[in-house]
Amino acid sequence: GATWTQRLVSGPSARMRHAMAYDSTRGVCVLFDGTAGEHDTWEWDGIAWTQRLVHFPVPTSGLLAYDSLRHVTVLAGSTTGSTTREYGSPCTPPSITSHPTPQSACRGGTASFTVAASGNGQFRYFWRKDGVVMNRYINASVVAATLTLSNVQTTDGGQYDCQVADDCSFVTSGSASLTVCSADFNCDTAVDFFDYLDFVQAFASSDPSADFNNDAIIDFFDYLDFVQAFATGC
Repeated sequence: GATWTQRLVSGPSARMRHAMAYDSTRGVCVLFDGTAGEHDTWEWDGIAWTQRLVHFPVPTSGLLAYDSLRHVTVLAGSTTGSTTREYGSPCTPPSITSHPTPQSACRGGTASFTVAASGNGQFRYFWRKDGVVMNRYINASVVAATLTLSNVQTTDGGQYDCQVADDCSFVTSGSASLTVCSADFNCDTAVDFFDYLDFVQAFASSDPSADFNNDAIIDFFDYLDFVQAFATGC
């Protein structure tokens, strides 16, 4: 601010050594107690003071601080000794109701992971691969989110999970693996001699799909890498 403006409103009695904190969730200043032993609680919303009829038997000269993660005002200390109390209703973090499940895909195929959650507020979904955040999906009305991977490559293989957050906290889903079966060249979910024949045909015609090692060159190293994958079954 630039100046003080007097608000001609009624409110709490004159006092000192009271405690105050700003509740950023509800947009009010919370005032409690004072040396006169009022033991009362007031809230200021920028327009008027409102007394909250809550009983609190311990006088205070301690501190108030607002815990924005759990949405409660915390009191630490009092004139009668050490005490810690909370004002408000702690929020409940979201709960995972459906975890991602393991997936497998061929090179160039697709794979998807889905997570579902329950709770209050707007969910934020942070999908992760091997512990590294990939993207974010936000929608207040959706309780499930799906991560879809297209044109899967061998480098997409790994562990996937999702952190689901709301205004209170976040939880992390269980992880699920993505296995990329590169030897399934024709993407029919089976590794057999037809995959071998299809790769040889693609290799002979210099089809881009024959660039098995993704080095932008179709050469005998691609052939060797495919044979090795075929021999191991994926």
